[in-house]
Amino acid sequence: MENEKRKVGDYTVLCAVNIGSREIILAENEQSANGERFLCCYGERNDIFEKFSECAVGDDYIDAALFFAERIKKDAEQFRAEVEKLDIPVTVITQVDCIPDHYKNDINGKIIAINPAVLKPEYQRADRQLYYVTGGFGASANARGSAVFCKNLAVLGAAAAAAIAVNCLFEAQKVWKLGFDAEMKAHERIVARLERFPGFDARRKYRLLQIGSFSLRRNYYRRTAGEEISLDLLETSFTPEFMSRIVYNFYYPEDVFYDNAVPGELSKAGQDFVRNRAKPWPSADAVYIDGDIVVIVLTEEGLEKARSLLYF
Repeated sequence: MENEKRKVGDYTVLCAVNIGSREIILAENEQSANGERFLCCYGERNDIFEKFSECAVGDDYIDAALFFAERIKKDAEQFRAEVEKLDIPVTVITQVDCIPDHYKNDINGKIIAINPAVLKPEYQRADRQLYYVTGGFGASANARGSAVFCKNLAVLGAAAAAAIAVNCLFEAQKVWKLGFDAEMKAHERIVARLERFPGFDARRKYRLLQIGSFSLRRNYYRRTAGEEISLDLLETSFTPEFMSRIVYNFYYPEDVFYDNAVPGELSKAGQDFVRNRAKPWPSADAVYIDGDIVVIVLTEEGLEKARSLLYF
């Protein structure tokens, strides 16, 4: 019923604040006579079930309220730190930024934006709105279904959220769309090269060391005289080094790369390759396997930096 009070076991929820993937809950059991009248816990739920964890109880409301407030503060600060670590502009895509689309159009293979109004307040930002459509009955032209399968563009490249102008069912502006497609095509070719490399086995688990990152959007942008261009528009890669394993896992039904690696973790033979033989893509020496580490070299600048971190 609409006026039915939410319960956590025998406790009635007094207040709940959502931050990120979980809630901080303050609840009361008026019938408790054992010093456990008030409850503070974390809650996580989906359409099927609800889970509560890290429960703390007590009989003093002020103590419970202060503990509740401390948890809110802690989670909020942690969430803000995670967002700042992304190092991308915190902007919101609205209808004004979009190119109109229509249900009669097929959106498979296109980039879409989620209406910010349906997102939690802390997720109302561009990196949480942008998705690449991979399928689903709702993605077809004149669809009768509503399911749309997609991948978050922040996973394919955190910087993608910076300046794309797109619709709630929309295509990216020409420069971004062509640049994105070109970068994805380059990575498809890299994956094909890797799969031909002696000893590579997609059934194994690897760490990934991507050396450097590139942006191909500049190839599709016609600059006017005297125009100043932001780094976000043309230079920031869709596939930065720190996101590399997630990007390459996109090409496999099950994750092949379980972690990123750093140059200092290479064996002596691997470090010798980076120092003396490695060359940027599309060179034949842009891909190498060192034990459980796959090395992919994209730029000369990245290669110089990686060489400075070697110790053998």
